[in-house]
Amino acid sequence: MDPRSAAFALLACLPLVPGCNTSTCTLVGCSGGSAQLIVLGPNWGALEPVEHRLDVSLDDTSFTVSCDIAQQTCDGPVVRSGDLPLSVFIRGEGQIVIDIGDEFGSSDALPDDYAVTVTRAGTVVTDDSGSFVYTQTRPNGPDCEPVCRSTDGAFVMVEA
Repeated sequence: MDPRSAAFALLACLPLVPGCNTSTCTLVGCSGGSAQLIVLGPNWGALEPVEHRLDVSLDDTSFTVSCDIAQQTCDGPVVRSGDLPLSVFIRGEGQIVIDIGDEFGSSDALPDDYAVTVTRAGTVVTDDSGSFVYTQTRPNGPDCEPVCRSTDGAFVMVEA
């Protein structure tokens, strides 16, 4: 084999050799971490205009909040869950939104699982649980940190 061909073949294979990655990482961070858990009425509509009590679990953290849809109020609108700020509010469409995290927080701290029990006038109307579905990205390149997570959130439908 010609020495020039051998040198070219060696250089072409360097990116495949572990530890010989010639790419550089940029210094972009994650744009923050937040997720939403939305409680809504039948057919993606408004909840009945009465008080709803929510017992919520996000991974190992639990809290209770009451929201009066007619009055557009929730008790305890800002809660801290470990390292995550939580805010609970009623969207104009008569839906309860639990906003988890913030635009400056780490997406690593976001919960993986949720469970919600909705009670109205002392009767459980919904008992739902599931997992948030996250998309992972690497803004600095495929082999570079950090790994950022984002989600479209999750929905809990109150059918009754």
